[in-house]
Amino acid sequence: MEKIIIKPEAAYYGFYEEETDKWTERDLIGSSLPISWYTNLPVQIVGKVSIRRIFELFERYEDQLTFMYSKALKTLTFRQVLTILESGEAEEDLPIKSVCLVWAGELIEEDEETCITINNALVGLDTEDDSEDTEEDGIYQLTNFDFIEWASVPIYIDNVLDFVKDRGENVMFGGVYHCKFGDFLECILSEISLNLFVSGQVSNPEVVVTQRSNPMNIIELFKYLDELENRSTDF
Repeated sequence: MEKIIIKPEAAYYGFYEEETDKWTERDLIGSSLPISWYTNLPVQIVGKVSIRRIFELFERYEDQLTFMYSKALKTLTFRQVLTILESGEAEEDLPIKSVCLVWAGELIEEDEETCITINNALVGLDTEDDSEDTEEDGIYQLTNFDFIEWASVPIYIDNVLDFVKDRGENVMFGGVYHCKFGDFLECILSEISLNLFVSGQVSNPEVVVTQRSNPMNIIELFKYLDELENRSTDF
């Protein structure tokens, strides 16, 4: 078993040794392998790690990440985002206390067949909580807030994936979904590029996202996921 472990002080490649029945961690940043070698592994966040800190940790891979995630970054580069982060610090007292990568599963009936869809999104939460239950938290879309602000709060991954039918409230079935490191990076970079275009920090006047200042419910979250997917064709 293998995984990527991101902590405030460093990022690690972790592997389980059956002989010792323990996990061993090796510094990922010091590896001679390209970052693409690790993107298919599950990722785990340990402790309070911000997006700002993630960019600092993976700065040495900036060229590789810009190339690999050019679709998510649109016309941006990893270096441009890092420069924006270095230009300021969070000052405003936001309702967002953390950001979370959430998964949404849906069962759709098509031609007498049931299709399963899985989407992810980076959202803001009104609590700083690393539990895997976000149902009681207020969920906010991040395009209403300054990237500098939410890039400095802790980021978590909600590994619980529940499937609903026709965007209803009732859960049909669910389980634990191990987020891959590559999906984690792509989700973050997509949300960042969208936020910077919407805020005007990077010019693209054709990008328009519905503004919401109130928390979202499950149906609104699915609509927001649709909106994010549609916006990806605008670049």
